[in-house]
Amino acid sequence: MVRKFPLLKATAAVFCTVLTVGCVPSVSTLVITTTTSNPACDGSGVTSGSGAFSLGGSGGCITSVSSALESKANAIRNSDQYTYQTTTHGVGGSTIRSNSLIAGGFEYAHALDLTGAEQIIAIHDAGFNPTHLELLDKSIAYGHGTTEATITRDSHGTAVAGLAAGSAKWGRTIGAAPNASLYFSSWADGADHVSVTDAESLGAIALNNSWSYICSGDLFDECGINDYSTSFISSTHRNAFLNYAGDEGIVVFSASNEETQTQATYMAALPVLIPVLEEGWLAVINVARDYDTSEPDLFDDTNIGLMSSGCLEAARWCVAADGTSYIAATKSDKYELGTGTSYATPRVSGAIAILAEAFPNLSTKEIRNRLLMTADNAFFAADTTQIQTLNFQGGLSHDYHWVYGHGFIDLKSALLPIGGATTTAKGLVINISSPAIHSIGASGDAVQTALSKHTLHSTDAMGGEFNIRGDALAATHTDMGRAQQNLAILAAFGLPNSVVASSPFDQQAGIELPFELTSNTEMDLKLPTSDIGPIAIKLATRTPIQKGSLMLGVSVQEDNSSLLGLSVGDYGSLNSMQLGIQAAYSIDLNDTQSFELAGHTGNARTQTSGFFDDIEDVSFAGFGVKFSQADTLSTGDLFSIYANQPTAITSGSAHMTLNLSSTGGTAQSTQINLPLSPTARETEIGVEYSAQGFSGSSWIVQASTRLNASNIANNDIGNLLLGVRKQF
Repeated sequence: MVRKFPLLKATAAVFCTVLTVGCVPSVSTLVITTTTSNPACDGSGVTSGSGAFSLGGSGGCITSVSSALESKANAIRNSDQYTYQTTTHGVGGSTIRSNSLIAGGFEYAHALDLTGAEQIIAIHDAGFNPTHLELLDKSIAYGHGTTEATITRDSHGTAVAGLAAGSAKWGRTIGAAPNASLYFSSWADGADHVSVTDAESLGAIALNNSWSYICSGDLFDECGINDYSTSFISSTHRNAFLNYAGDEGIVVFSASNEETQTQATYMAALPVLIPVLEEGWLAVINVARDYDTSEPDLFDDTNIGLMSSGCLEAARWCVAADGTSYIAATKSDKYELGTGTSYATPRVSGAIAILAEAFPNLSTKEIRNRLLMTADNAFFAADTTQIQTLNFQGGLSHDYHWVYGHGFIDLKSALLPIGGATTTAKGLVINISSPAIHSIGASGDAVQTALSKHTLHSTDAMGGEFNIRGDALAATHTDMGRAQQNLAILAAFGLPNSVVASSPFDQQAGIELPFELTSNTEMDLKLPTSDIGPIAIKLATRTPIQKGSLMLGVSVQEDNSSLLGLSVGDYGSLNSMQLGIQAAYSIDLNDTQSFELAGHTGNARTQTSGFFDDIEDVSFAGFGVKFSQADTLSTGDLFSIYANQPTAITSGSAHMTLNLSSTGGTAQSTQINLPLSPTARETEIGVEYSAQGFSGSSWIVQASTRLNASNIANNDIGNLLLGVRKQF
């Protein structure tokens, strides 16, 4: 009984050794030298130009792929190290252009400075050349009592190690996890189980095995899972796997390179015989995926080539990766093109190291499940006769195929929230995908701006932790502009009478009932349009003075769902009552000209539960001025120039308790203060012309510019309205 490990598929070489059992030698000390930093959510470690990029740091916290991140990922795709791995080859009569890094979405991880830092990948293989350019400056430990100088030399392990964690500092290519540390063990130097026990003692997140057993008499020489029992490997080896797989790390085995293989190989499918191993086991097949930059997702999934056996009995824990790459050969300066499951497997091991870095809170079992759950399986979705479903936590599931397993590994998807991300505030579970706080008008972008200074701690449905900017909780909306308001008035009632600095009372919806108390005093009552709507009341008196007239008023209005346009939706309640004072001065300059100056101010009292702890000291104000000229072009027309600052909160703050990310990425419940006054006030300047037309028609033309519209900084909007109303 001997082992084989695939090399170039077209010229596969066989390397063999006799199984022996010996004492467990001491493992050399592994010194990890890495650079840590705060999570690099924006991929700031990437630079464009000259086909180069830099790597370093740790962390990752994306809930979506921003245009900035996409740009940095594209720069990496065009870097020398990545483009070097683009190959064109024939598969089953088709020509496929492939890239083993891009096929797995590694450029998105590298754009976020996720490179396997502080992770260890163990590799059990025929031998290694630790002085190859790809492995210079790597932290490497050696098994079986070997050292850099004494470990068995071989090209196969060198190639596998470079694809898993080549540093990209000196060589021509790049490993999947270039900052990961390595552990090397060669079976030419000692017993198999040592590699497993060493991986456990070192805390290696993945144990890469790009080999399988050869059994004479088997159809394809590779030992099949259905032909042998658990006693095929020693009890010492089995127990080592039982202690390591799932509890300490993930065992990764390559499938056979024989496309016509009728059963999975023994080691790739070992969980069939020992089911408890499944939670820490992955099998890998080699599939060529056509890299087509003209496609929206960069791949033409109608042109896919299977270049190995299928997953078969190992399908439930099997993934696909592109195993065609330029590989590091034995000589320190030599590279050659190779393909095989041997070269697909280390890409998967590197992906595991990246996910362990990105999600340090996850167990090895959860990391494995995350890789399976996010694998791209769309290309085989129509082949329903060979598809089954694997269920995960939280009601999640993923389809897998008898041949293709769960599909292509997809780091881009694995780094994003699965099943939505949630955070907590005062015990409420908040879905990040839809804003919990909505603001329109008086508070403008105040809440969103204040929240942007904080980092939320959130989790997804598979336990992944994310650091998310706090403003994901809030949405700022643009209110209806004057042009839209006047158009609505025109359609419903007739010619609008432009209101300068309309108060919260004027803006509140309802059925308005005016009452004239005296010749100079009136009361307006607003009744709700529903059984639970608010009631508002305003008392105003107009007093003639020597020149013009003066209006003074007081108002009280209730809002049982918001505070001056600020609301919390389904995450609690927010009720408010506004007490306001209005004042206006108007004067007729002559028979056709008039001038109006108006303003209001007030305070708001709130009652809140759920989302906000409390809201205090809220005041608001608005101001406006207008000049009007009648009979400008025709009798009965009216031309106006106006300037207006609509209602805005001038002081006040809200307090809320959020789950924030603290140093080290841990969650900490913290009360924060949110100022409610906007960072910029809206100022509207406009002109308006209205006139009576022919046959009872009414016309209006209105144009204005709104600087910081809806009290949102730099939100400048122009309005233009041409309206006509005709009654029949």
